[in-house]
Amino acid sequence: MLLESAVAHPISIEEAIRLASDLYEIAAVAERLPGEYDDNFHLITTDGREFVLKVTHPARESAFIDLQSQALKHLAEHAKQLHLPRVVPTRTGDLYAEISAADGTIRLVWMLTFVTGTVLAKVRPHSDGLLENLGRYLGELDSALQNRSEERRGGKEWRSR
Repeated sequence: MLLESAVAHPISIEEAIRLASDLYEIAAVAERLPGEYDDNFHLITTDGREFVLKVTHPARESAFIDLQSQALKHLAEHAKQLHLPRVVPTRTGDLYAEISAADGTIRLVWMLTFVTGTVLAKVRPHSDGLLENLGRYLGELDSALQNRSEERRGGKEWRSR
């Protein structure tokens, strides 16, 4: 799927706060995060927990979100040592929800734990140690995902939502 344009009516911060409350029973303040096509929000609760609320572009297919959320769920179970965002289930236990946004578009909403840190693009210099650690991390990630691929060939299927 190619998404060629931004959404005409992005989700407001107020709507993001309401979605977090309604779908996840989380009361938080929200700050908009950058995103190419999706609306993303950094949420901080009064007790200091941090999340990312993601509201997809209306053209985003649910299979794409399901793939990402199932992969992250698998990694949470099989690569616990990796510092990755974790999918936060909705109050009904789903990995994502479908909503009708204020502008009438149908959007998918999902939530992840917030991972603090600095993106690699902003780190200078890229020392040998940093690159070695990155390679090790990506190898562990790849190995854990390979494990999932082997499970699927063994007849186990990923379940939707």
